[in-house]
Amino acid sequence: MATKQLLMKIIKKRFDDLTEAEIIAWRKLTSRHTPFNSPFYQYDFTLLVSRCDLIVDVILGLLNNEIVFILPVQYKNGFNYLIGYSEKIAAHLADYSGGIVDITQNLNITMLPIQYTILDHMPELSINPFSDQVSSYQELSSQIILETTWQKMASKIDNEFLNEIHLNQANLEKNFGSIQFKFQNENIENLECLLFAINEECIERKVISPFKDKWTVLLLRQLFLADKKEVKPIMSTLFAGNRWIASMFGIEANGVLHYWFYKSNPSAELYSPLNVLICQVIKASVKNNLACIDLGFGQKQFKEKLCSQFIPLYKMEFVNNSINARAIKLVNSFLWKLK
Repeated sequence: MATKQLLMKIIKKRFDDLTEAEIIAWRKLTSRHTPFNSPFYQYDFTLLVSRCDLIVDVILGLLNNEIVFILPVQYKNGFNYLIGYSEKIAAHLADYSGGIVDITQNLNITMLPIQYTILDHMPELSINPFSDQVSSYQELSSQIILETTWQKMASKIDNEFLNEIHLNQANLEKNFGSIQFKFQNENIENLECLLFAINEECIERKVISPFKDKWTVLLLRQLFLADKKEVKPIMSTLFAGNRWIASMFGIEANGVLHYWFYKSNPSAELYSPLNVLICQVIKASVKNNLACIDLGFGQKQFKEKLCSQFIPLYKMEFVNNSINARAIKLVNSFLWKLK
């Protein structure tokens, strides 16, 4: 173990300075049959983030000249970059974070060339190299593991719940018109309507909008309009007649579809439109040979009814021994207490 520690080389680079070989290694470590196949770990996702007026660094760990550890971080502005205050890629928009890891040895956090960052929603594989450090459990992320046919999927779903969905769909058609479903709605106006509806709800509930920072909306628009490579936007929409009923927006990579945001028309709430929509999404995902629908965290009725796998997520604070890092930690602790 000690010998391996000596062979480990840790470097930090600006994202734009990555070599072609380093990009290929990143793609390999986050490909379909790896534990880091989530859209949030993909090189192309970080590429989009880097185009949103944010400063992005990447920490690479090399063992015998082979990349075995990748940790991208972002800085909200030049001041944060100057003092070394970083955060996970896409900040609160990312439902998974942490190092992309292909090692079994321990890493000391102070070895990493970063001043201060808090990484949350880290799966166990990302915190294993830091097992000697303090981490705290956060919550479970919910996943629907897909079968090869809808019939097989339906056999695993509670019949009463499925019958309820079919009844609600029939009532939607009766009251609003025939159901129309788009698994991939490529009309950006529907994305803008979804963002507007979520913002309005946040204002009504007097909570902070997830889109309060300009870069967040820029990232979603960039994603929606970007070349469809390893990471693809998925905007699933349900209409009844000419009326919008519900939408779900997310991203897909390696057969893993991760939905970010859900919203339904208040006038249709009586008929649980999100349940009807997710049922249509599951059918379409099976048809498109996807492997998993990741619904993230937070409480929704359909998660309890449909999800077959739950991923524990953790939070960890990375602080080195510099004065800057300790000062940032002190200020953050003070601000947390004020909340």
